[in-house]
Amino acid sequence: MRIDDLQVELRERTAWEAADLGVRMVRDWAGSVWGAWAAFVLPLHLLLCLLAWVAPGTAFLLTWLTLPLAERVVLFVLSRRLFGARPRLGELASGLLQHGRAGLLADLSLRRVSPARVFLLPVALLEGLTGARARQRRRDLLRRQELALWGLGLASFVAELGTLAGLFTFASWLMPGDGLSNLEAMLDGLVDDASLALALAMPAFCLGWALIVPLRVGSAFALYIQRRTALEGWDVELTFRRLAQRLSPLLALLLLLAGAPAAAGTNPAAGTNPAAGTHPAAGTLPAEQEQALREGLAEVLADEDFGGTRTVRQWRARWELPDQAGSTPELPGAGSLLGLLAQVGLALLIGAAILGLLYAILGRDRRWRPRAEVEAVGGPQFGALGEERLALPAEPAQRAWALWLEGRHAEALGLLYAAAVHHLVTVRGLELPDSATEGDCLRRARRSLPAPTTAYLARLTRAWQRVAYAHRLVPDEEMAALVRDWPELNAGPR
Repeated sequence: MRIDDLQVELRERTAWEAADLGVRMVRDWAGSVWGAWAAFVLPLHLLLCLLAWVAPGTAFLLTWLTLPLAERVVLFVLSRRLFGARPRLGELASGLLQHGRAGLLADLSLRRVSPARVFLLPVALLEGLTGARARQRRRDLLRRQELALWGLGLASFVAELGTLAGLFTFASWLMPGDGLSNLEAMLDGLVDDASLALALAMPAFCLGWALIVPLRVGSAFALYIQRRTALEGWDVELTFRRLAQRLSPLLALLLLLAGAPAAAGTNPAAGTNPAAGTHPAAGTLPAEQEQALREGLAEVLADEDFGGTRTVRQWRARWELPDQAGSTPELPGAGSLLGLLAQVGLALLIGAAILGLLYAILGRDRRWRPRAEVEAVGGPQFGALGEERLALPAEPAQRAWALWLEGRHAEALGLLYAAAVHHLVTVRGLELPDSATEGDCLRRARRSLPAPTTAYLARLTRAWQRVAYAHRLVPDEEMAALVRDWPELNAGPR
């Protein structure tokens, strides 16, 4: 590794500037990054998506646990492109087989949930450090970086959630009917059937990770480069090397001029003649050397990295200041205590933000939607299906089955669902506004009615939505079961 070959500018940056640099690196080298992802990670994700239809929980857990393997692929590509190399797939495969196992067990277990995992990955993967040296190296790199790493982890998590929300919303737009109602129906179905939810969500999770994980690895790698630059002075070393290249002709001239007086003083032909010391060339050489040195120093000081002064102001805790006479004595353990409190507070804040976001997406009571005042329902109506009123038969289940046998499947399920809503409102006392959707009806029923009743209503709602919105017929056995279990609407707790 030669820092002269670096493809990025080394300079002092804030943590967020470094993270932005990592995103830019991934964007500029997108072909190499996502090409390697498609070659090494995509096949594994496709197998796990197929496994999700058989064992969805196991497939999701394996996908989440194996993300460190995908992060290693991205880091290998970025570390080579950073120094101007264009690695081929064969080189990446041999490098992953040779070095990819370093620190893998810890990344899959102890450090799996650590926000610093990707940031510290180059210690084992690129530097090859182990044992005490690796632990000391991690401590040096992590000093004063915790806040930036927590922020990067939170930003990555929010980006993943936003990607998933966008994919689900896009899928709801492709379904016939109103997009918002389709999205609500989709979320209700996923909440009701966890196995189906994981199986359908697995491709979305894999696509979201394919978009976000390389960006997170790139940002963490840029933070790592920034930290090593600050610790080891890469920018200063690189500046000296560039100055040496520019001044090499001048240094050669200085060496030549410095050797000329010695050569003149030891010339055998001159002997002990005192006049030899007064040769015109010998007399002018020191002045030329001094002038050359002055010009060289002026060129060095003219460089922006060495010339001029600047004043830097920053806030520091009192116990971090050097000891002064009459100053307040340092509190033992104050720095570590405040750091611990800061980390705990940040963790609580992140947890509250995550819970709030999940509640906003999957919450039962969507308060931001305006609702009409609850009105007494007089006479049969479709309830959550709209304002249209119709005359319900005395035996709606038998009538719905008769319509089903006649091939009028949508009418049969519509009649059965409308009768169920009307029964819940007029008999069971369920309060529903006229603007309520199927999802609103089901959520209110779950809050106030027994479990057998809400289970039957959930089955009926899913069957109705499949016919009404997806235009997919339910099996005859499922319709027969709904007709047979119609008395479940009056079932109490068991």
